[in-house]
Amino acid sequence: METVEREKEMKNKLKNKTIAIMIVILFGLYIILSAPAFSLLQFIAGIGMLIFCIMAIVRLWKQARLVALASILSFVLAFIVDSIPSVASPSAGSFYFYLNNLNTLFGIVVELWVLITLFRMKDAIGAV
Repeated sequence: METVEREKEMKNKLKNKTIAIMIVILFGLYIILSAPAFSLLQFIAGIGMLIFCIMAIVRLWKQARLVALASILSFVLAFIVDSIPSVASPSAGSFYFYLNNLNTLFGIVVELWVLITLFRMKDAIGAV
């Protein structure tokens, strides 16, 4: 009985680490391909990162709700800040650029928090 539970725990832990590793790989790919010539590949990497981040939020929801909520807040803020240039035309030196850099820093800190939490989780909660 104990062996089955331990096997299940190892399998779930592997899944959490797999999700965390895929987030890191896709985030790196997204940054590397940020040149305008690679817009389709950047879009594909961004969609992949979004899928794996949603999977991470589902896994974190019951055990680490604060981390999951911070990740959701990070996505919402990124969407809002990234849509500002399409609505308004910020000039050089405007507050938008400070806000964009702050949002990027917040997003990196939250993603690191998510990755550390996924690596430390003992089992997965929720079906993914």
